[in-house]
Amino acid sequence: MRQGRKMQMLSRASSRILQADRREALLLDDLEEDLEFAEDWAGGGAAPKKDDREEK
Repeated sequence: MRQGRKMQMLSRASSRILQADRREALLLDDLEEDLEFAEDWAGGGAAPKKDDREEK
């Protein structure tokens, strides 16, 4: 297999992986915003920041 074709295949594979990671990050960000909104709406005080939740 020629080097150019290998690089093209690797580039496509890495692009798919990065797109999936980006999609997951965007979904998690949306879920975090929804969680904070729900906690505020329910009157449960201030929602903990993302950094505070990760430390536990």
